[in-house]
Amino acid sequence: MGKAEQDRKMTEAMGQEEENRKAEENRKAEENRKAENQEGSQTLEEAFLKLDEMIGKLENRDTSLEASFQIYQDGMQLLKECSRKIDKVEKKVQIMNEEGELDEFQ
Repeated sequence: MGKAEQDRKMTEAMGQEEENRKAEENRKAEENRKAENQEGSQTLEEAFLKLDEMIGKLENRDTSLEASFQIYQDGMQLLKECSRKIDKVEKKVQIMNEEGELDEFQ
């Protein structure tokens, strides 16, 4: 086998390896997306931990651009859900006024 043939086979192997890595990242991103769709019942603390995990993945230099973009989109969706939950809690928070009556927190 000549040098050119060896180089071609090496390039093919590296290309296949890269494709496999990207396919695995996409599979994991899809799993995360499905899990996050079911996370409407998770606590804010759990959601914040998940956001921290996503940030770690985004900071990892081994994460592909495609996977990073998907993680970012998923994180923004989770952040919106957190914001909705916080708004809901704020609306429920009440304070007691001087007469002992409950008023909405402002």
